[in-house]
Amino acid sequence: MVLCVNLNSLNLDTITKEGESKKNMNILRLNRKSKGKSKFNKFIMLIFSLIMTTFAWFTYSRILDTTLDIHLASWDMEYYIGEEKQENPIGIEFQTLYPAMPEQTVTIDIKNNGETSADIGCQIKSITIAGISYELINEGETNITENYIVIKQPSFSIDSATRKLIYRNTIINDSTRFPFTLSIEYLSEVDEATQGTPGTGYFKATVNWIGNNDELDSKWGYTVGEYLMNNPTETSVMSIGLTIDSYQSD
Repeated sequence: MVLCVNLNSLNLDTITKEGESKKNMNILRLNRKSKGKSKFNKFIMLIFSLIMTTFAWFTYSRILDTTLDIHLASWDMEYYIGEEKQENPIGIEFQTLYPAMPEQTVTIDIKNNGETSADIGCQIKSITIAGISYELINEGETNITENYIVIKQPSFSIDSATRKLIYRNTIINDSTRFPFTLSIEYLSEVDEATQGTPGTGYFKATVNWIGNNDELDSKWGYTVGEYLMNNPTETSVMSIGLTIDSYQSD
């Protein structure tokens, strides 16, 4: 038997396989180069992003530093009754209460040691008379207890010397229940300190018992007298709790 081999066919198959192998190698090289370029491009983009982020933060920091470079005006308010410094809430006490007594006034001196003028407001928090605490309600509201005081809206006038508003309010002014009145007055604005001298304002509370109502004079005279007799160490017949609010003027 004679085996015949076609050399041309072998050579062609060999050449074809070698060509395909080289082609595959070239594709691998291209893929490697492409991946290398992709990694390099990503690396460049990362560096660029970091540079831009750093630059943006630096710019923002400069703007922020410029914005915060502002002088903050000092703020220092003080309140005094006589020589005694007070803190909110402030207590005002009236030691005596009787018919036809001289008018009694307690003054809170307001001192502004700051660099800006201050608007002043106040809130009455509590009123106690002869040991009884009164419910405080605004005008138009309904009382819950029998011992109540209606707080009305204050009126105001303009001080002729300073051109500032003066607020006034009569807190107790019910002649059917009380023979005495309680009124307050305060300056609406306190100037800033000047060359170390504080701006000054005031808050005043005044009690007046005229003594022209025989029925209520007798009733309240007995009530106050009995309270003092039963509480010999008590130094206050009427006390007021309040807060003085201060705000930077516009």
